[in-house]
Amino acid sequence: DGLTSDPMGVANAHHLVSVSVGPVPDTWRQAKRRGALSITVGMAARSDVARHRLGHMCAPTKVEIDSGGRMHMHLPRGPDWLDHDGMLVVRIDVKSSSVFGSGVQKQFKIWWHRSFLRRVDMEAGEERLCLSPWPDGPTDVLELDVAKAWIGGLHKDLQDHREVPAKFRLPALFPHA
Repeated sequence: DGLTSDPMGVANAHHLVSVSVGPVPDTWRQAKRRGALSITVGMAARSDVARHRLGHMCAPTKVEIDSGGRMHMHLPRGPDWLDHDGMLVVRIDVKSSSVFGSGVQKQFKIWWHRSFLRRVDMEAGEERLCLSPWPDGPTDVLELDVAKAWIGGLHKDLQDHREVPAKFRLPALFPHA
């Protein structure tokens, strides 16, 4: 329900505006409070990935952590995407609080296809895992919501949950361009 894309038809222009991850570990929350958290978000078309390049990388304009431990990243306006599929990459660097520590880098990769983006109405009152970056922006958006088991970089953490909690998810919002 809510899947509205024709995988064989022409994709409407869309762009990534918001990504959330979480719940995040306490060490990430502490790192954000002390200014030791660095985040980069990128998208790449399939052709870029085949050439081992990321198409568009950016730093979030705003990062906030809600009471449930989800980290919400609002992104600057990036390029319009017309591709049906691609890769979404979230890179998180946690700098060590020790002069001897090197910190931790975690990278999450998700293959997405437009057919799996769900149309949502931001005004419908549903609780969203990904926050809209605009108070009065578009309300008709496409949402990608990926569970921990399908996120590249977390496949070895499905039993012990040492890196991130079991309920970790990565949702993203794509309004129409």
